[in-house]
Amino acid sequence: MTETSSLISILSTIELKLNGALAVSNNPKTF
Repeated sequence: MTETSSLISILSTIELKLNGALAVSNNPKTF
């Protein structure tokens, strides 16, 4: 269970980083 929860947290963190990168690339004026 511990390994599964850690994997889910890592995947969610990567997803957040990917979403942030996409937002920056789509809206360069905001940064």
